Amino acid sequence: MKYRIYKSLISFVLIFSSWSVFAQTNTTYFMSELPQSIRSNPAFQPTCRFFFNSYDVDLFVGQNGLSLDDAFTKSGNQYILDINKAYDNLPNQMDIMASTKVGLASFGFKTGKFYFSLFNTINVESGIGIPKSIFAIKDGTWNMEDYSPRELDFSGLGPTVFIYTDHRIAASYEFLPNLHFGAALHIYNGLFTLNTFKSDLSITTNPETFDLTFAADLEYRTNAQVDIIEDADGNVEEFIFDEDYYSEDPFKFIKPLNLGFGVDLGVVYNILPKIELAASVSNLGFIKWDDAIIAKGKGTFTFSGIDFSEYITDSEMSLDSLAPEMIDSIINSVEYGIDTAQTFKTGMPTTINLSANYQLTEKLTVGAMTQTKFYSGRMYQSFTLSSNFHARLFNFGLTYSMMNKTYANIGFGFGLKLAAAQFYLVSDSWSQMASPYKLQFISLRTGVNIVLGCKKKIDVPMYNDEI
Repeated sequence: MKYRIYKSLISFVLIFSSWSVFAQTNTTYFMSELPQSIRSNPAFQPTCRFFFNSYDVDLFVGQNGLSLDDAFTKSGNQYILDINKAYDNLPNQMDIMASTKVGLASFGFKTGKFYFSLFNTINVESGIGIPKSIFAIKDGTWNMEDYSPRELDFSGLGPTVFIYTDHRIAASYEFLPNLHFGAALHIYNGLFTLNTFKSDLSITTNPETFDLTFAADLEYRTNAQVDIIEDADGNVEEFIFDEDYYSEDPFKFIKPLNLGFGVDLGVVYNILPKIELAASVSNLGFIKWDDAIIAKGKGTFTFSGIDFSEYITDSEMSLDSLAPEMIDSIINSVEYGIDTAQTFKTGMPTTINLSANYQLTEKLTVGAMTQTKFYSGRMYQSFTLSSNFHARLFNFGLTYSMMNKTYANIGFGFGLKLAAAQFYLVSDSWSQMASPYKLQFISLRTGVNIVLGCKKKIDVPMYNDEI
């Protein structure tokens, strides 16, 4: 029995997870000279009256599980893999996450008290959930200490993938000299999704017969173009993934396929002349997937052992076929249900930012931000401290962040302005990259802007601070 669809999708997830989580670099948030900072809060207004972004690339790959230092023990000049050490350091749910965002032909301009902007991005976001219990197989299914069965629960195992375009139209309004409001509308165009809607997997051991029972209750949702081949009895025999679906029409990504909508809301308030508070919620929306497939699988399989005498007495049976036969037995024990031409919705990765900035000098500011992200039913928290130096031709940002369950992340970013061209490079993970054995995530953002009318912004205080 062949399941080519599974092979194609698994390969797809692994490829994107290996080189591309859905993060905007936190260092960018505080670099007000970069127009890209307004994507974090639609109430922000850049210091330049006009910008055009020729390209913007934002990459992130990370996991909340292990660094090499958590899994290896140093012995002399060698590092030795320590299975027990690695297992003890694993979280209950390990998430491997990755994202690639490519921005093209985006622009913004100021007119009166308004600042309008349009951002166009292509997004690839993927993640794989791996429960810690899947590695508990190393200890077997039987507890020899108290002579009892060991229950293994693998719930939460499964991939999530989104590929979509995002067209974001935003406006910021200066309601008062010290108060800005902003809002943005997202129009999403879904290209591909694979969503693990349900993943209940377990292995139990019978305490009397020692039989192993494998149980599965699964549900996957996808818009993949799949041909379903059934046997004479109506059972699903084969899934064939149409790999040429997108390559046949290279302009498919600009056509309305699976539409979705979202909003950003933000506010910036100068509570004192040198203190700025800001709050925003971003990417609060959904994509509706049409002509999709909902695949369900549920069943149990009991393994009572292997009778090796059959392989000894029967010349036509080979030990090489043992593993494939067991896999086929498990697969055949699951009842599959395939619902085609279905419609479902997926929520977007929503972000909430709360921040404060203090202007130490004319060119130097310090700030702090707490960020909460919601993705695939889970919440991810980060906290960032920032120091930024602002000058006419360049902008430097230095940050310290606690994120992704790591607590020593030094970020750095700079923007260099040459005539009307502005080049920038930003990362939250310079310290991580400098210590490969402690590396758990990498973030990088770079691009080129054309900026005009970049004059020093004059703040009008609410009151005379000399009183």
